[in-house]
Amino acid sequence: MPANPFGDPQGKDSYMVPHKWLIYDNTGTLLGRVEQPNGQPLNTTATGVSWSGSLDGRGNPMVTAANKWYPKGTVRSGIIWRSHAEPPAYTQQEIWSRVPTYDIAVPFASQGGASVNGGDLRAGTGEQLNGFANYRWMPWESSTYNDLITAGTNTLNPWKYGSDQNGMVPNANTWLKYTPFNQMGRSPITGPGGVRDDRQIMPEPVARYARDVTVKRLHDNRSMKDIALDYLTGYASDPFHCFENGRLTPLYKGDARRNITLRNHYYGGGESGTPAEQAYYIQGGRPYEFVTANNPLRVQVPYGGAASDKPYFGTNQIDQDHAHQFPHWGSLMWQSPEFAMLGHKFGDQARLYLNWILNNGWGEAGEFASRGAAWKYMHAAIAWKTASSNSSRLYSRADILDWVVFDFEGFYDNFYASEVGFLNPPTNVSGGGNNAIFAGTQRFGPCLWNDDYGVWQHDFMIGYWTSALHAAEKIGFNDALRAASDKAEAVVNWLITMHQKRATGRLNGGMNVNSYEIDYTVPLWTPAMIASAGGVAANLPQTYSAIATAQGSNAAFSWDSWNNNGSASSRDGQAMDQLLAAPSLLRDMGRTDSALVQAETNALAYRLSKITSETAKGAATAGSTWFQYHQTTNNPPYKAN
Repeated sequence: MPANPFGDPQGKDSYMVPHKWLIYDNTGTLLGRVEQPNGQPLNTTATGVSWSGSLDGRGNPMVTAANKWYPKGTVRSGIIWRSHAEPPAYTQQEIWSRVPTYDIAVPFASQGGASVNGGDLRAGTGEQLNGFANYRWMPWESSTYNDLITAGTNTLNPWKYGSDQNGMVPNANTWLKYTPFNQMGRSPITGPGGVRDDRQIMPEPVARYARDVTVKRLHDNRSMKDIALDYLTGYASDPFHCFENGRLTPLYKGDARRNITLRNHYYGGGESGTPAEQAYYIQGGRPYEFVTANNPLRVQVPYGGAASDKPYFGTNQIDQDHAHQFPHWGSLMWQSPEFAMLGHKFGDQARLYLNWILNNGWGEAGEFASRGAAWKYMHAAIAWKTASSNSSRLYSRADILDWVVFDFEGFYDNFYASEVGFLNPPTNVSGGGNNAIFAGTQRFGPCLWNDDYGVWQHDFMIGYWTSALHAAEKIGFNDALRAASDKAEAVVNWLITMHQKRATGRLNGGMNVNSYEIDYTVPLWTPAMIASAGGVAANLPQTYSAIATAQGSNAAFSWDSWNNNGSASSRDGQAMDQLLAAPSLLRDMGRTDSALVQAETNALAYRLSKITSETAKGAATAGSTWFQYHQTTNNPPYKAN
């Protein structure tokens, strides 16, 4: 590869040649073999890169024993082989002391056929398929379409919703056991953003294991420890693990502001000003003529129409908005640095997209309410926690603090304590943009500006930030920032306060503020409202309840149902789960304000009402109308005795 891992790889084939690994000890005794489960070499030419077969009426691959698919690895994929069955595990008490864990009160969460989605064109699923890679139903080993139907019929799970054919068969080309190059359903492209079980600060099976190391999966009574360990190990298969000068070294180690960038990513060509030898190409190596035809803003991959069996580099196209891959947690649950090593490379992928968190280089103030920044903050926190001062494969804590403190101090100067900024918001917001964000944030907490919505909030993006801030508090990263810089301390504390402002405002009288277009987009000051007020911020609604009042007949019907052009639409989803968990997370960070205590009381009552009503539906349909997308980390924190 040219200037590996940088440079234009056009015309280079990045799939490895067929191969096996034989591992011997120093006496010549064969200890192990690394090959496909059927004994074929990895990347065998006996089968194609992509699955070939028939689809059912819903687009699910009808996998049979005769046409099973096995993934192939590119030069950026990795393999893990262990001389022992597993690394030594930390005890439950040790995990509770170092890892955030959550109160799991919904046994039937996210079981439906549409609860989780994703896709892998190699596996025959198309770009996105409902039910794909739902770990609650995924087979442990490679299976078939009909075998999955049978497994659903015979499930041991007492809660049956989702065990029907629609819920089971999308998983026909996925499995959970670690085998070389198996990605457990994580998507190679940004489109579906990876499996939904990853779209949180900790992968779902890992969060379940952290809470209770003895728990078993309801579906088949398989140990969650087995599932979590293999799920984490599978991150080695995701093609991010490129070598530079012969070493798997984090790309920004020793140089937090290194001038390297992405090129040819999912949303476009990337930063064209960076020389090729400083550009990290992430063309994915699949035939994307369909994507190009339907959305020309997405880069065609591979570039120029090359065949799918000769990809360029073959790296997953994950941008910062979908950088929710955190294998690092494994190194806090098992005594091995391997998971941290994998995780530090995933963090690099997000930094390559844009190497800032809050201090936006384009002068935009809204990163503190955006998901890409939230994921990067979580990557920084967990990279700091798992850092090493003497490993070439890991960042040091000094590396991470150099990056984040520099960024937060820049944000402090440019947006927070600037002449007009978050500390000094303008009195008139007629021009929208940053000024409207500054003024809106003072009243409502984290918010954004959009020419159509005005001042608005994206609920689940804000929820990601709340989760990341709480986890960073739990593992000590927030305190490290506070100790490193007065400006960074001010920014960390302000971020938490802004999330408290939103949670208390919404949950104490503001739950009837309506959404727009979809349940998680919430306009606050619309352009029409701003124009009517002459742009004077003081003449606009000052609280969430005042906004609901101003919305009149267009307000939401209730806390759990928004007004979708006169029709009631459910607010069940990740965003609502995050909002209901927020007061408890904030209180766990040491916040004691009486309004926050009341907000927590209200949130827990809302949550309990839905647990009660869904449970009352019985085993067949519990979870069918609420908790359809519920994830472990979107719960109040667990309090160990």
